[in-house]
Amino acid sequence: MVSAEKDSNETTNTHPTIIGKSMRTVRSKLFQHDRAACVSDNLTGSLMELASRNNKSVKSSIEEGKEAIVEEGGIGALLEAIEDGSVKGKEFAVLTLVQLCAHSVANRALLVREGGIPPLVALSQNASVRAKLKAETLLGYLRESRHEASCSSP
Repeated sequence: MVSAEKDSNETTNTHPTIIGKSMRTVRSKLFQHDRAACVSDNLTGSLMELASRNNKSVKSSIEEGKEAIVEEGGIGALLEAIEDGSVKGKEFAVLTLVQLCAHSVANRALLVREGGIPPLVALSQNASVRAKLKAETLLGYLRESRHEASCSSP
C-alpha cells in the first residue's frame, strides 16, 4: 500500500516538472527556425505524457496539463507562435489558446495582460480559414468576459 501511494505521489509531482522542462524547451527553441512547430511538438507531447503517466482519468490529466502550461508561461509562448510561426504553427497555437481559455476567465485575463488581443485580431484578418475561425472564437470569449465584468460592476 505504501508503495502504491509513493508511485502516485511521484507521478503527481512529476507533472509540473514535465511541463516546466517542456516550456523551457519551447522558449529556447522559439528562437530557432520554425518556432510554431516546436511549440506544437512540445505542448502536445507534454499533454500526452501527462495523460499516459497519470493514474487519474484522461480528462483530469489534461486539466492538470492546462494548468501547468499556464503556470509555466505557455500563454506567452503560444502568442509568440501566433506572431512568428508557420501557418500550421499559428493554427495549433490559437487552437491551444482556445482550449486554455474556453472555460477559464482567469486564463482569458492572463491572455489580455500578455498582450494577446493585437495578434489575435491580426490572425482573424490574415491567416488560414481554420486559424481565422479559432481567433474569432477566442476574441468572442474575451468579449464575453469583458461584458460579464461590466454587467457585474455596480
